[in-house]
Amino acid sequence: MNAINTKVLPTRRKQVALFSSDPQFKRDVATRLDALAIYDVQVSETADFLKGPPADTRPGIVILDLGNG
Repeated sequence: MNAINTKVLPTRRKQVALFSSDPQFKRDVATRLDALAIYDVQVSETADFLKGPPADTRPGIVILDLGNG
């Protein structure tokens, strides 16, 4: 008989780049995405968006907050 494989393999966490000047927004979004345990959030200031991500850490998802507070 075939047994069910109950071994859980970890999935690769998706890279998320979060650019915002609002500290409350950064904290809220990063906390919620980290709680899902499938996202690795990299938080930066809005001005860093223009520099682009480092070549070795290209995110799959980019969140850019342009609002003022």
